[in-house]
Amino acid sequence: HGFKDLKGTTPHSIRHTEALIGFSCDCFQSVFSSMTPLMHVFLIRSAMEDPLRRHSAAPSFIKMRSGYEAENITREDFLKEFLPVFETIAREGTAGHIQFS
Repeated sequence: HGFKDLKGTTPHSIRHTEALIGFSCDCFQSVFSSMTPLMHVFLIRSAMEDPLRRHSAAPSFIKMRSGYEAENITREDFLKEFLPVFETIAREGTAGHIQFS
């Protein structure tokens, strides 16, 4: 712990890491009343991978491009394609025009 074993590893599930990132996004939003574009993209992608939320979590324009299924697009490609979109939305303040269905 701490500076005792700087090269050590802690085994844990990637899902636990993703849950912690999701909780961090929620905390950030609670404090700053918004999220960064990267946070939005992460949370949408995570929801698309969740079997219970996958069909209702993404905005319509993402569903049209990826066909609802997260496996139709890699995480890296998803980030490359949709982060610029959410950066534009944040810059122009057009988030109200996104339809979640």
